[in-house]
Amino acid sequence: MTARARVEAEIAAPAAAVWDIFRWDNLDAAVESGLFADVVYEERRPIPGATRTVHLADGATVRERLEAYDGDGLGYRYTVLNLDEFPLAEYLGGVSVTPLGEDRSRLVFACAFVPRGITADEWRSLYTAMQQEFVAFARDRLDLNDQEK
Repeated sequence: MTARARVEAEIAAPAAAVWDIFRWDNLDAAVESGLFADVVYEERRPIPGATRTVHLADGATVRERLEAYDGDGLGYRYTVLNLDEFPLAEYLGGVSVTPLGEDRSRLVFACAFVPRGITADEWRSLYTAMQQEFVAFARDRLDLNDQEK
């Protein structure tokens, strides 16, 4: 049975600045976050079918395929191709950034997944922790942590 997880955060920065950190073709710029060691693009252009491999800090790899991309709408969806290494049978993820005015935006990470060897709540907890680290990275990168506390 498919379950869902979602993490939302408001960030005191223009949507374009937040999008620049998380867009499909620029994820390797976030390597300094420490969440992963490298990103290798088989196809960097944000076109459906493009793939990349994310090398996680713990040595695991995640192969992702871009399913849909809306550069104007600041969002994309992707599937994970190598789920044999993870406790999930299916995974469709998404990232979107929505302007909330000139200097504020909403960042949303969402996924649909089928748990395998893990409960939906356990995956949601892991997913939330990982995405909150990405939010903290974005705030650090945009030098906003002090402003938003």
